[in-house]
Amino acid sequence: MQQQECFDAWAPAAARWSPWAKPVLFVTSPTRVAVTAPPPLPAPPSTLKLPVADGRTALVIDLPGPLSVAWAVNAAHAGYQPVPLYNTTVPPRAGVLDLRGLVDSLYTGAFHLARIRIPPEAPPAFILDADRLGVGGAAHTPRPGDYDNRWILFPQDVPSARLLRAHGIESIAVVTAEARAPRHDLLHTLRAWHAGGLTVRSLPLNGSTLELSLRASIFQRIGEWFKLRASGLHRNSAGGFGGTVPTPSQGGSGGFG
Repeated sequence: MQQQECFDAWAPAAARWSPWAKPVLFVTSPTRVAVTAPPPLPAPPSTLKLPVADGRTALVIDLPGPLSVAWAVNAAHAGYQPVPLYNTTVPPRAGVLDLRGLVDSLYTGAFHLARIRIPPEAPPAFILDADRLGVGGAAHTPRPGDYDNRWILFPQDVPSARLLRAHGIESIAVVTAEARAPRHDLLHTLRAWHAGGLTVRSLPLNGSTLELSLRASIFQRIGEWFKLRASGLHRNSAGGFGGTVPTPSQGGSGGFG
């Protein structure tokens, strides 16, 4: 399977929400040899039932690497259109984030998606890697010479509340591994949706409940924005995030912000 074939399976041309899918990870990933019977995607035991895909709810699947892909395929079976938002690049050498498992899952997932009929107007399931800033949610500070392919989500990476509401979306359900507050980047986006009139709720896989704190003063929102801007990430010429951390003698070029 070629890169374009894999991306087309995740972002069909006729699907309403495909323009929001990020192509950079597909573009920088190696191709995969076709197989006749792709292995099943990993999915741990869970009692979580996704909301009915009646067009009024959009999903945000914020789970670690391959698990996010597995639940994206589950969402497709439930009638949602997966929208991959992985805004990172496969490094030319070892990077801060090891993306091999995620890339393998995307190719495997593409085979599964090709066998699912998803209506073009299906509601979206936006997919994030919960380990986008470090494995297990732990922040990682790269050293000079490291390939920094950490990444974050911006509100402009997803449709606005106004656009979602124009297509009948009234609420957002966030699928997480545990009942814990979202990272600052996702929280910033959820607050923007909430301010635009959408209801937002959390759906932890372990069945627990979490009350999201979505009300924030203008000063809190500005503070969150500056935290995103000061995250020290590196942009890539192919789009998205990914670049070598310069040594002090090279200055700070290539950083984000």
